[in-house]
Amino acid sequence: DDSATNPFYTLPEVLGLPDNDVADMLADADNTTVVTPLNGITRIDGDAMIMAGLVGEGLLYVKGDLKASGDFYYTGLIYVEGDVFMSGDPWILGSMIVRGTSDFNFSSGNAAILYSEDAIRRALQDAMPTIVLSWREL
Repeated sequence: DDSATNPFYTLPEVLGLPDNDVADMLADADNTTVVTPLNGITRIDGDAMIMAGLVGEGLLYVKGDLKASGDFYYTGLIYVEGDVFMSGDPWILGSMIVRGTSDFNFSSGNAAILYSEDAIRRALQDAMPTIVLSWREL
């Protein structure tokens, strides 16, 4: 739904940073593939596959689709430009933003996505190029 009443926020808008700061942060990403532990800033330029056993904290930015199965634990922000297909028992503390469609197969597990502004801030505090003076809820 791309109507004016349902806007999609870009990653810079979500983080409250200028476009060039976010571009610099993604250019210096700690990871460009899915590894475990998946800590820090992770930029995947295509599709990403998460398998069971993955743990991580920070920002996971996926330009393509994200497919995840099995148990995995992530704290921070997962931002996906494409679609998300998820099964198993993922546990995400922070937030997940998906531009495309989301398909969660709850018949094969229990997905838990728990919003936490504090978890996002804590997970990203070392990577952010600025200090937060104020914020607003989106």
